[in-house]
Amino acid sequence: MTIKKQQTISNRGKRRLQITANLLRKDGAKFDGENFYNVVIKTISELDEMRKSEIKSLVDWVEEYETTDTELYGHQPAPARFRKQKTAGNKRATRSALPSAKAIGGSVK
Repeated sequence: MTIKKQQTISNRGKRRLQITANLLRKDGAKFDGENFYNVVIKTISELDEMRKSEIKSLVDWVEEYETTDTELYGHQPAPARFRKQKTAGNKRATRSALPSAKAIGGSVK
């Protein structure tokens, strides 16, 4: 099963493929960036049914965990939270680069 150029993948589908890729990397699989989703789908199609079932169960669990984490704590899935963010001047945005509450007139408890 491959994705045709005109076929699109939903954001949820992309996230599930990213989770799957992370699990398969633990088994030594490698994926290129250019055809990432197609390569992951091809790799999945080559797995035996038992391994596909195991991967699907793990992906379901991770997806449920991320959904619960987002609902309870307002967190985004880990890749979005830890992705390098650029600010003006190509400086990386970090917690230490943010102004403190005192600096902007707030109080710290």
